[in-house]
Amino acid sequence: MKTKEVITRLFEDHRQRVSRYTIFKYERMGIINPHRESSLKPREYSHKDYLDITICVLLSAVGVPLDTVKDLLVYNDISVLGEVNRMIDTKRVASNKAGLVVNKRYRPLRIYH
Repeated sequence: MKTKEVITRLFEDHRQRVSRYTIFKYERMGIINPHRESSLKPREYSHKDYLDITICVLLSAVGVPLDTVKDLLVYNDISVLGEVNRMIDTKRVASNKAGLVVNKRYRPLRIYH
């Protein structure tokens, strides 16, 4: 799948907006490695690349630093899972204290008056 398809699918699947520059940043950091025949050809993202981008976007949305996400995805460092869970719980508790409704994905829902 190409960059534009990844962006569209992320929005359809998770309601997360992401720019192509964000995806290119993940590539520069070494989190993903899309296939590319030459510098003139578009990048081709595998299903694993899409899943890794999704994890990056969703964890970044709850405040997990990209270096921690990289440790988890690239180096399979499961020792960071405790830190990730603490960040998600902290975000959920803060949202609850602020009176926001939190869905099952720990993403605060906006309340319009």
